[in-house]
Amino acid sequence: MKIADLFNVLSYRSSDKICVFLVDDYGHLGMSGELTEKEINACPGILPGDVFNRYDGLESPDDLHSLFDALTDYKGSDNKPVVFTPVVCTGNPTFSDEENDMYSWESFDSSLKRSYGKEILDLWQQGENEGVFQPELHGREHIHPRILINKLKEQAPAFTWMRDHRSIAVLNDGNVHLRPFKWMESQDEEWQQKMLGDAVGIFESFFKRKPALFVPPGLIHGKHTEQLAGEYGILYMDSARSAMRSQANGQMKREIAWTGKRSNEIRYLCRNAMFEPATFGENSITQTLQAAEKAFRWRVPLVISSHRVNFAGGRDESNRARGLLFLRKLLEILTRRYPDMRFISASELISLMTI
Repeated sequence: MKIADLFNVLSYRSSDKICVFLVDDYGHLGMSGELTEKEINACPGILPGDVFNRYDGLESPDDLHSLFDALTDYKGSDNKPVVFTPVVCTGNPTFSDEENDMYSWESFDSSLKRSYGKEILDLWQQGENEGVFQPELHGREHIHPRILINKLKEQAPAFTWMRDHRSIAVLNDGNVHLRPFKWMESQDEEWQQKMLGDAVGIFESFFKRKPALFVPPGLIHGKHTEQLAGEYGILYMDSARSAMRSQANGQMKREIAWTGKRSNEIRYLCRNAMFEPATFGENSITQTLQAAEKAFRWRVPLVISSHRVNFAGGRDESNRARGLLFLRKLLEILTRRYPDMRFISASELISLMTI
């Protein structure tokens, strides 16, 4: 038996055809909409041509209006619309106190409201009410606070650039700064406990419920993170099927995971498909359809991995238009090919798996 098939044998099975979209990075600061590609690429250390640097930024009202229109145009076998599970960063750095060895941050709704006013927050509520936008947790912010403080003290060019432009960039150095739950030093344990506690608190305050799923940014975490998640009432954590786990000595260790596998007080949810049109263009449709065929052949839920950048138009409207065009094409084929398939949120899938 192939290793890829072993994941399906071990994973949670369902007699129903189920499709879940997990879409990372909502609420995340990303890149300022005022920056040109030339300005971004001129900064030493920034990865030129990276799709997140080119297109990603805070979701705009136009982004959400256009996305919701696409999702409501397609229905599953239960006549309910397609639902996205936006994986939300509940905070962002403010880049205001780091030179004084302090780290300052704000809640994601403050970042959104400053950029787009109350309308953007009303749209989040509208998406929930219409059943097309059912958020889960991506932690507090998509940056490692300790690394940011230290790099700014060192006057590292890429980090001073991020501070000056209120942006979080993808760099060409391995991007450890984007993985706040990677354990590297003993003090990280305290940072992580504070970040996860804050993130859960903001999530509960804004969405009026506990998160059922926690997706560590960069999918890097350690066993300590799992224990914390369980203490905060989180049921599942996202994991790559072949994942690198942080160890207490700062090293990394590979671990095999599958949907439903228990670790400490939580279980894992693993994605088995990828839809990334900003990176792969129309080929992303073929990739997702091939994954769907395999998932349904093994009677496992189709859990599609995607990112906000694919549907973001704040920096380039053509990127949003292209991503939504390919999304519509994908949904047209999926609903026609699998008329007995239904679209559910990650929390609904978790409810099914915990019955």
